[in-house]
Amino acid sequence: MAIYVISVGKSILDFLRDPCSKVDEEVDERFERAAKEVLSLAEKPVSDEVSETLENWLKDKDKVSLELAKLIERLAPAHWPASVSAELDTFDKATRLRARLTTGNTAVLITSDTAQGLVSALWNALVLTGGDAKRVNYLPELPGSLQGMRGTAVIARVPQLDARNADDFRAAMGYLGELGRKLLRDVHQECENIRFYLSGGFKATIPYLIGLAEGMRSCAPGEVTACVLHEATEATIELPLRRLFPGTVREELKPFRAGNVSNSEPGGLLEGYAYEKTSDGRWELTAFGAGLRALYKGNEVI
Repeated sequence: MAIYVISVGKSILDFLRDPCSKVDEEVDERFERAAKEVLSLAEKPVSDEVSETLENWLKDKDKVSLELAKLIERLAPAHWPASVSAELDTFDKATRLRARLTTGNTAVLITSDTAQGLVSALWNALVLTGGDAKRVNYLPELPGSLQGMRGTAVIARVPQLDARNADDFRAAMGYLGELGRKLLRDVHQECENIRFYLSGGFKATIPYLIGLAEGMRSCAPGEVTACVLHEATEATIELPLRRLFPGTVREELKPFRAGNVSNSEPGGLLEGYAYEKTSDGRWELTAFGAGLRALYKGNEVI
């Protein structure tokens, strides 16, 4: 059993624009019309409207939304090749599972809070589940618990992941840290492996997702690894992950319990990573530090 954390890009939308680039046979008119519907949703200027659509489509686990069921029937994502997106291609080459989520395993798709990201995440999830929308969960925001999501493809909408400044990244990492904490608490089983696939999505987010992986590696009993797909060789590359010392993290993040800025010197070992000194002589939590603070909160690390 494993938990797969997958960063989502928008390359699957390129497939919908030109499906013949990935499949041998020509698509019919029903496919083309359905693809245009999906692409039209992805082009919405307001992501909240798209988020509401996904909520309506996926909220009833006993009965698939008629609108979504029709799109699934016409587009048949169960038959799409893994090459339709960078993230599925990476998953396929690393697991040899033909981009399918086997029973008992859990996939968490990390997507930006954008229309294109949300739509891309949905269709990546439907490929992973063989077109079974009942195995797809959507998190417009983090619930109090992730109980009941084991064995499904979980779409996690991350605010500010399309970051434009340091505050945005700090907010996104805080969200990711909270997500990691709840995965470990509510979904993860003892000694279960956690695997990060980071070929999709904004390249600038890769260091932050590596930071999440390192934080989870430091407190998860099972193996935590991360990889990307090398475009030239089509082979996956393992990414180095540090193991942090929980005692050190606990001690050095104490000054930031009340906020992102502290007058107290934290300690020194995590300077430049979890926090840094400001021009006025104080100390400010970095995005990585915000993620660690959120990740360890439920484990009584700080």
